[in-house]
Order: sequence, then C-alpha cells, then structure tokens
Amino acid sequence: MSMRRGWRFLRGGVGGWCRLQHSSAACRPINKLLIANRGEIACRVMRTARRLGVKTVAVYSDPDRNSMHVAMADEAYRLGPAASQESYLRGDKILEVAMSSGAQAVHPGYGFLSENAEFADECLKAGVVFVGPPASAIRDMGIKSTSKAIMSEASVPVVGGYHGEEQTDERLAAEAHRIGFPVMIKAGMRIAMKPEEFQEQLESARREAMKSFGDDVMLIEKFVERPRHVEVQVFGDHHGNYVYLFERDCSVQRRHQKIIEEAPAIVGLNTNVDFLLTLATHPSFQAGDVSTDFIPDHYDELFPPLAASKKLLCQAALAQVLEEEQEGVRAVAASQDPTSPFGPSASPRINHTLIRTLPFTCEGKEEEVRVEYLGDSKYRMSVGGESFAVSGSLVCDNGVRHLSASVGDSVSRVNVVLDGRDIHLFTQVSVPAPKFESELGHVAGASGGAVAPMPGVVEKVFVSAGQTVEAGDPLVVMIAMKMEYVIKASSPGVVEKVLFEPGQSVARNTPLVKLKEAEE
Repeated sequence: MSMRRGWRFLRGGVGGWCRLQHSSAACRPINKLLIANRGEIACRVMRTARRLGVKTVAVYSDPDRNSMHVAMADEAYRLGPAASQESYLRGDKILEVAMSSGAQAVHPGYGFLSENAEFADECLKAGVVFVGPPASAIRDMGIKSTSKAIMSEASVPVVGGYHGEEQTDERLAAEAHRIGFPVMIKAGMRIAMKPEEFQEQLESARREAMKSFGDDVMLIEKFVERPRHVEVQVFGDHHGNYVYLFERDCSVQRRHQKIIEEAPAIVGLNTNVDFLLTLATHPSFQAGDVSTDFIPDHYDELFPPLAASKKLLCQAALAQVLEEEQEGVRAVAASQDPTSPFGPSASPRINHTLIRTLPFTCEGKEEEVRVEYLGDSKYRMSVGGESFAVSGSLVCDNGVRHLSASVGDSVSRVNVVLDGRDIHLFTQVSVPAPKFESELGHVAGASGGAVAPMPGVVEKVFVSAGQTVEAGDPLVVMIAMKMEYVIKASSPGVVEKVLFEPGQSVARNTPLVKLKEAEE
C-alpha cells in the first residue's frame, strides 16, 4: 500500500482560484503555478491549470529545452544540465524561479521533489504554496523506513526487515543475514538472492536512490517472490475533508515501472473463497503459526496447480461439445439445400454414439478418455481409473461463440471462430511472471564484447583496454528509467577497447566494450 498525493483547486477569494492549504494561512487566489517536473506529468498539470485560468511556469534541463511541457507553459526557465541532481532536484533553483516569475505555488508532480520534506518546508518559509501534503506527512509516509516504523508501532503487520538509522555497510549486511536471503534493498528495487550479491546490489541501490530522490537511506526487506502491488488512494485537506478513492492494482510492471493500473482491483480480491477455505484449514494456520510471510512460505500448498486429469477432461468436454455443434451446423446447411435428400421433407435424424473413446495428449503424455453422453450437454468421463461428471455448453453472444466446459470447480472457456472448414479456438493463458529480473549483463556483441540492452546513459565503467576479464565480471553500469543495469562479460577475454565514457548516452544494441580472446 502506498501513499499518492493529489492536487485540486477550489473556487475562492474574489472570483479567483485557490488551493486547499495545509498551512494555517488564509486561502488566497493562485494566478500562476510553477510545475517542478517535466514530460507528460507537467503537461497533465498544465492542461488542468489552463482550464482553471491559471498561468503556468515550466522549468527544464538542457536536453528538455524543446520538450512539449516547455512549449505548453506560459513561461519557461532553465535549471541546468541533464543530470537531475543539477536540475530537477535543485530545490533552491526552483524556488528562485518561483520568486522571480511571481508564481504563488509549486506543483512537484510525482518523483523528483514530490516526496522531499525539506523542499516542502522551504516553500512554506518562502511563502510559496507547495501543492501536496505538509512536510510532516511526507516525513511520516513518504520515507519508506519512517512509514514502516510508524506501522510497526501501530501493530500493523509489515514484511520483516530493517529500517533503522544505522546505515553502515556492515550493519546492513548483518541485518540482511538476520532477515534471511533473498532480500529486497530499497529505495530502488534491488534483489540480493545470496550473500555474495549483497554488496554490489547495495551500492547500486544507493546510487539509484541518490539520483532519483537525493536521499540514499536504505531499508532491507525479505523478498516476496509473488507479490501483488495494490494501492489505496486517500486525499485530504487541512479543513478535515477526506475522500477515499478505493484501491487499484499496479501489479503489471516492467523493470519496476508500472504498465497497467487497474481500478477497482477486481482480480483475486473478492473471489478468494476457495483460497480462504484452504488457508483456514492449513495445519500451520490452525496452530497459530502465522506471520506476514505465511502465504509466500506456503504458496505451493495454498495455490496448487490444476490437476492434469482435470485439464484433460476439460479438453475432452470442449472437443465433444464442439463436435456436436458442428454436426448441428452441417445438418442445418444440408436442410437448406433443395437438392439434398436431407431436406425438410426428409425429416433428418442426427445420430452419434453415446459412448466413445477420445485420444488426447496432455503434458506430453498420450491419454485416452472414455466419454459417455448423458444428454443435455452432460457427460461422464473416465481417465486414469477415475470417473468425473463433466458438463459443457456453447453460447452465441453478439455473433461470438463461447465454448465452456466444467469439471467440478475447474472451468475452461474458449472463443470459437469458424472459417470455412477450419475451426479456430482462442483462450486466455496465464504466463507466470519471472520471480526476479533476468540478468541483462550477458548480452554478447556480434564482434565479441557487450552491447546496451536498452537506451540509457553510461554511469560507470569498470574495465580498461588490455584488462583480462572472466565470464560474469562487470564491465559497465547503465542508467535507464531510473534503474541501474550492470552489463557483464558473457565469456572470458581481454578488453580490446572501451567505446563509451560515463555520462554518454547510448542507443539500444550499441556496442559498449569490445573484447577479444585471451592469448594462450
């Protein structure tokens, strides 16, 4: 669960617009708003401000001088070079722009300074409205280690971990051993699967956090292998007004960046009756041996895979119902042919065997399913010495045929498309997401070496020309989407040439380091 901050304007003052202040100052009109962000975030805020008749001020770094948010704003001011520490994280420069431009308020967007309590304090001191929560709320809930401490003191269950003030490498490593590997290192999302990976991931997480938030305080958590990322959004103002906007599921992510945010989070939250029954009858649960890690620790027992025999029977039922449908289609087609002996006057009768054996392949094994037709799309099917009651149905909805079959509480559903004599079946499949990010380092260049797996910026180079490397040795660190990626050697060799220096931008598949085979 995470806290998101929003902003809104209410009509107030003398025909103007004013924000719900978190301070005790009287509500005053806001005529000009500075957006301390870039890209689509800034554009979204500007569009709303424009509808409200509020002028906007943009800030930008050198690479963003021709960006859309700069063109949309009424005024735009340069902050500095590309690095965020020298531009969008420079709260002092942003406040200087606010004062010189006459902006009465600063909207931080999200990321950058939106969770920086010191910046919120400086805005208050300068008499500029910070569009967001008060600094006290940011300190309490915006800093993960602080919010976890507050939750723990309130007896709210949290994932086991360390969020203390002592931040030495030795203390953090000791806490990781106490928690037990694998562990997650935050801020930044770095996973150390085993002790020998911890120091490298810790250093990477610190660099990411400092670049993104200007704060490299770390917390260590037990790594949850199959998490659900569900957020609950609450808005409030200093008048005591609060609104709860329900939950949203942000579990679909790529490289820790959200791809889909679904609200309400309907999948799995209100349909878990079977799971709750399994959980309630688990011996460890009944014995009271329960913690926040109970579900991940017993995942395979609580979420057993669908038995192969049930999969097979669902396939058999789908095939049987589909064949019956095709017999009906052929009969109708024949009855509409005036030259056919099976026209309406012939009173056709459609026969099929009531008992038959169907061959199937399930998970690489050849199986035979004995099918006994009971009428009304119901069957008794036998496989592997077991007998099951199976039902199937074919429904046409707005021209789309839906074919379903059920065996007990297991249901299979497919869409059927008829294309002449061909039948196409479409179904939803569940592909398990990887437990953790695959190694991006073992990307070999065509001429031997390493290439960039995605567009980004070279952050650090570990090797130099003439240096001997082994498979798995780090060559280059790249920054992309606020995350660090260590590019490693895929095979032993000698560095022939380093093609980029720190700070340079690279495109996807660009060679970074050229390697040659070591001489015998």
